[in-house]
Parts: sequence; structure tokens; C-alpha cells
Amino acid sequence: MASETLERLPRASNDPNFPFYHEFKTYPRGLDNIYLVTGDESYLQDLLILVQHKLDHHIHQTLKGFGTSDDRGYTLTVGAIPMILREVDFVLGGRAISQKEKQKILSQLAFLGYLHSYDVFWPVERGDNMGNTNMTLGVYATLGKIGCSLKTHPMAEEWAKSAIKGINVSLESNHHLPDTTQDEWYGHLTLNMITQAGVFLKTAGFHNVFDDLRYKYGLDFYGQLLTPTDPRCNARYIAPFDNGQATWNRSAVWGIAAYMMKESHPNFSERMQYYWKRAGMPVGMKIGDRSNYGWMSLG
Repeated sequence: MASETLERLPRASNDPNFPFYHEFKTYPRGLDNIYLVTGDESYLQDLLILVQHKLDHHIHQTLKGFGTSDDRGYTLTVGAIPMILREVDFVLGGRAISQKEKQKILSQLAFLGYLHSYDVFWPVERGDNMGNTNMTLGVYATLGKIGCSLKTHPMAEEWAKSAIKGINVSLESNHHLPDTTQDEWYGHLTLNMITQAGVFLKTAGFHNVFDDLRYKYGLDFYGQLLTPTDPRCNARYIAPFDNGQATWNRSAVWGIAAYMMKESHPNFSERMQYYWKRAGMPVGMKIGDRSNYGWMSLG
């Protein structure tokens, strides 16, 4: 049904303005979560069409040279691809997708993998944007997550190693903590990036960052900064102006870490659950997810 519907629609790759020609059952950016809760395959069919539109569009934009190199890199690397990879994981495992559609999506992900491994696209090694350390980690992490999604691809392991390298540099240089290059907001954002990539790497069997003491220290550091729940409304504390930690540095990072460590580090996992509950039990991440309503709208 989804493939037949798609063939009747004008293709997103014919228009650089990112149009969606489909009457989705609900707001398209919530399709994956609704499917996860309901198990209704009709949402998965819509999600498949959405993913196809997105991949067609972003690859079209890249090949046609729309936008500056930095804009395309940032939009793809930090905004679009992390969200697309989450959605692809849903559709590849569903009944709505045909083998032909699956192969096209995998080939498009491979294209994006080669794109990110091409040093002219975002020349991190030559110093491009190196002062913005969370963004350079985003390049490595996104390439690694693509490798994890294409585990049988001949470049998969090499791409995964890119994420492992980026994570190690960030942890060793304390980029996940407030330091000389980043404040607490961006340090915590870096921790979110590491967590997201860590799930991919561990699931694919390439690396387990959840055993890394440097990473665990970061989780504890930000967890201990969390302000208490306001008993008047049983909600998280709303910070005064200019105190970004209490208001902004809350995400699902502790909950995800708790799940990933529940077998290997049960006591630490329990503490992560405590932090997650104190943070207000958020379900979104600070980047590469719908909780970031700025650049994520481009995904």
C-alpha cells in the first residue's frame, strides 16, 4: 500500500523546497512514537513515505549544491540524519516495506556514509569548526551511526570506528563537561550525542561506551546539578533567567543510560533512574530528536 501510494505522489527530489505530498494520519514528526505506542501498522506506512521523502530531498539538495557547504553539513549531520536513522530503524523492521524499498533506503544511507567520510564535506581534520567541539563530534557520531545501521556494508566497521574515535577524544578532553571550549549546555549536549551514538555502537557490537568511567562521571556530574521537583505542582523546577542548567539540561540521557546499564551496572543504573525522574522523566534528547525545536524541524 505504501509503495503504491508513493508512486502516485510527486517526488520530493523534484523540488528543493522540501514538500510533502501526502495526507498523513497525524502530525508526521510524531509518527514513530505513535507507532511505538500503538503498534498500528498504518502509522508505519506513513512513516515509510515520510522517510522516503526526507532521504530523497536531502540527497537531492546535496547533489544539486543547494545551500552553503557548512549549512548543508550542519543541517544533515546534526539535524536530519540522526532523526532519519531513528525512523529508518522502525520502517526496516516493519511489514509495510518491500525489498525494493528497503534496498533503496540502505543505498541512500550508504551514500550519506560516503559523503560524511569525504573530508571536503566537513573537513574536521583540517580544523573546520574545531572550536565548536560538540559539532565536530556530531560529524564522527553521525558517520558511526550510519555504519552501525549498515552493519554488513564493507565500510561499516571503519565508519563505526569514526564514532569511537570522536567519543574518545570528547571524553579524554572533557568536552562533555563545562570546560574551556563549551559551557554546561553544550557539555551536556555532547553527553547526549555520546549516549545516542553509544546505543548504536553497543547494539551493533562495535563498542560499549557504557562501561567507560569518563562517560559515567559525566552522567553523575549533570545528575547532581539537577534541581528538585517543585512540590507545589509536582513538576520540575523552573529556573530563573540566566540559569540554563535547571531549565535546559534535562533530557532522556539518564533514562537511556539506565536501560543500557541495567544488566552490567545495576546499582549505577538505579541512580540514573533517580536522576531521570528528578529531571521530570523527559522522553526526548537535546539534539537529534524532537525535543530540539529549532534545527530539528529540518529533519
